[in-house]
Amino acid sequence: MRSFLFSAGTLFASLAVGVELGFLCYLGVPPVCSQEIVQSKGANALAKAVAVHPAEASLKSIRDVINRLRSAALAVINDVEQRDMAVVGEPMLIQPIAMKDDTHAIGWAQEMEDLGPALPPRKRWLDVDVSNVGELLQLLQSEVAAMVFPDDGQAQCKESLANVNSVVNDMLAHYQSLKELTKGPQYDNLAIGKQVLKIYDDAAAMEAPWKDLVKLIKNKS
Repeated sequence: MRSFLFSAGTLFASLAVGVELGFLCYLGVPPVCSQEIVQSKGANALAKAVAVHPAEASLKSIRDVINRLRSAALAVINDVEQRDMAVVGEPMLIQPIAMKDDTHAIGWAQEMEDLGPALPPRKRWLDVDVSNVGELLQLLQSEVAAMVFPDDGQAQCKESLANVNSVVNDMLAHYQSLKELTKGPQYDNLAIGKQVLKIYDDAAAMEAPWKDLVKLIKNKS
């Protein structure tokens, strides 16, 4: 039985190969040549996929770090913006502020109001979030320092790279101030918020020189 199955499998495989060879001959393409063509196309496609300048990979990593850094900065801002809230109006009596342009009141909507200044941040959460910002800044600094540009494009990339380094240095300076402000046990919410907001704004300001570098590298590739 096993011998029969093996023979049948071999027969079908031979038939399949025969059909393929016959079709190639019908097209006037020698089988060996067609295989070489496929291999050649595959090699060319692989070469194109591999032929990515290291600077492009570094720029992608920098973009990913910047996105994470902005999220980390927002987490710190959230830490120092926590407030007590109170319901001051029911929807059937006072039209909710969030729905003031809507003629149909929503049953669950309520008018909320802050009670007093921001609450002191929770130390454990603040420590984790500030540490996360610091680690991402170190990663960003190392990624920028490791960038290698094409020999014929270094002069053109110089200005944009200088702008990137300037933004990174500004973020590091604000982070040092942020670390001092978050040592505790007393916290100045407003001062903390100002420093971390500067880091967030710097991360956004990185976009322009980053795009310039991407464009320059692509033109050189």
